[in-house]
Amino acid sequence: MGNVSYPYVSYTDQDMKSTIFETDDLKIKKNLWNKTTWPTYDRLINIYETDRDQVVHFSNYYKFSEEALVNGLKSLGCDLDSGEISIAMISSEAKYINPLSCGNKISISLKKINYGKVKIFLTLEFSVENKPHAEVALCFVFIDAALRQSIPIPNLIIYSFENIRNFLPNSQ
Repeated sequence: MGNVSYPYVSYTDQDMKSTIFETDDLKIKKNLWNKTTWPTYDRLINIYETDRDQVVHFSNYYKFSEEALVNGLKSLGCDLDSGEISIAMISSEAKYINPLSCGNKISISLKKINYGKVKIFLTLEFSVENKPHAEVALCFVFIDAALRQSIPIPNLIIYSFENIRNFLPNSQ
């Protein structure tokens, strides 16, 4: 493997033998190098998240998507709670297939992933009992919290994305 470049730190093979890596902006666990799945985010729809017609208000799809995104990034080792690194949403788009109502248990899973040097594009699928209800496409960047500027996607996250993407039928 040799040296691994990272926005603020460089690691060698010897460093990889430890269980947890401390960096300026992320904690990465060794087993994440071989991560091949993005966690499904399960959630129950509450009455206050619905509108007058008792269906989920459109704005909540974005809220649920961000919850699922943060959950997924944390599973990759992103320490978003440290305050040193953050994410900023650049754009989002929702496609509604079937309405969601109070009491529905939704599962939000990763359907597609693509990225450039800085931007990350994800498509999340909302389903109830394996029946699709919506898709939300997100575009976001990592932000250096102190400088409030976008930073390149950390290499360790790219490696995880590559492993995950290889197991998604719709990503290229």
